[in-house]
Amino acid sequence: MSDTVAEDILDGTCCQLCGCYFENPDGDSNSILYSHEYPVTCWECWEELSKEDKKEHQRATTKTI
Repeated sequence: MSDTVAEDILDGTCCQLCGCYFENPDGDSNSILYSHEYPVTCWECWEELSKEDKKEHQRATTKTI
């Protein structure tokens, strides 16, 4: 995990809108957190975005913790 929430947002470890962290879908991994390696929006926030706003955000590939 990064040192700051800002770094976690930039590397896609947490949602860029609400700050919720992403669950690692690989149950065998040592880390419970998942990093997309780029800024993403969680599924819950994605549903609240307008069609226009969705063009400016990347949807997460895994669910939040």
